[in-house]
Amino acid sequence: MQEINEDSIKILKTVKATPYVVDTSKSIVDLGKHVAESNNDFKENIIRKVQTIKLKDTADLNKKVEELKKQEASELAQLNKGYTELDIRCKKLERKVSYYLFIYLYSLERSIHWSHWILD
Repeated sequence: MQEINEDSIKILKTVKATPYVVDTSKSIVDLGKHVAESNNDFKENIIRKVQTIKLKDTADLNKKVEELKKQEASELAQLNKGYTELDIRCKKLERKVSYYLFIYLYSLERSIHWSHWILD
């Protein structure tokens, strides 16, 4: 506990209490306004943060979509290249088969023709 000395007694004697009237209804109204303003500021800050997050997420998603489109285009180009090469190879084989079939049928026809000539 503190000791009371002469200096503290002098201070206590010189302090005067002034009457102060508090209007509680006005204070309550002021407090309500302050709370409403604070809530609005808080809501606005939250809304701004949410909009910022949405914009960032949208930008990230757009970036990912572009990357996927590039990857898809690259893979599609590779598939088309492979398909084109196989198509060309298949057409060459078809031509060879047609040619050999033609030769075979032609030689068959000639042998049949010759066999008729020989048999007659």
